[in-house]
Amino acid sequence: MNSRNINPIYLKMGGDHEIFQDTISVTELFGIEPTSPNAYFSFEDAYVPLQRFVQGQLPRADLVTMDKSTPETPWKRGLEIKLTALPDNTTYNLSEDKYSCEMVFRPTAIVHLALSISDLFSNRRTELLSLLAPICSTTFNWRDKNEMFQRNESFIQILRSVLLLGVDNQEPFVIQPIWKTKGKKAVLADNCLDVFVWANLAFAKMLIDQVEEGASRRAMSRTIRCIIWLVRMLYDFGHTGLINPSLITSEMAYELQTDKAFSVNGLSSWRYLHGPALTEPRINKNDIRNIILGGGQNLLSPERRFDAIIVNTPELFD
Repeated sequence: MNSRNINPIYLKMGGDHEIFQDTISVTELFGIEPTSPNAYFSFEDAYVPLQRFVQGQLPRADLVTMDKSTPETPWKRGLEIKLTALPDNTTYNLSEDKYSCEMVFRPTAIVHLALSISDLFSNRRTELLSLLAPICSTTFNWRDKNEMFQRNESFIQILRSVLLLGVDNQEPFVIQPIWKTKGKKAVLADNCLDVFVWANLAFAKMLIDQVEEGASRRAMSRTIRCIIWLVRMLYDFGHTGLINPSLITSEMAYELQTDKAFSVNGLSSWRYLHGPALTEPRINKNDIRNIILGGGQNLLSPERRFDAIIVNTPELFD
């Protein structure tokens, strides 16, 4: 996309709390020109600048981009990557312009989100704390599921205020590449690849939307738990400057499994992603031979769905 001057779609939050689509250059996304000889891409690595906010071990990010020309401070971005298939099981039977993707996120994504937002307020902790303290400093038990559920509306409101306070400084957080098939068939669409990028505040607002638009808000859910986790971590940062992520996610499980944080199906994600790039992704399947080079397709793992389609379509590389 960079070589062809195609900018990824950038999802941001506006001052009206609405998520809107912009674009972002690949250089801005990575924090460095991607073909620079000094660009380095480190996968499953720690984004070291956030360590100063963490009590204990800093969870690894999916991708850390670096600039080797500044070896003492090489880190440029710490990003999550979420490869998603189009359409998913909730949209494959709709018209093509209604196709969308399912996104599933691990608890570490919420930790990274809290750290990313904390970084925005690294010099504004007093302002952050002034929003959170009226609710979070009162005496209650963060480990009590019923008590926390009763407070989730208050947590949503103060989180909205926090996001609005940081709206002018949001940063790229999740890279969401999409790959499109012909309905449910394991066959790539002709135009099959594109990239969306979520800003940290847009991602947090999407989390709020999922709670507010949920089919049932009468019991603790994974999504509500994520809101509570996020508010607690931001409060701890505002109060002490440090977050203990492993303690929060383990002691505040609320009798729910912790294998994943939350998910968003295609019927829900369409409202954010819909547009020309989703209906007709901007990269053609024949371009895959210009993306996977040097026989790399022979090293893919066929048990993974996207890999399997590539492995089983060898003519892409003829």
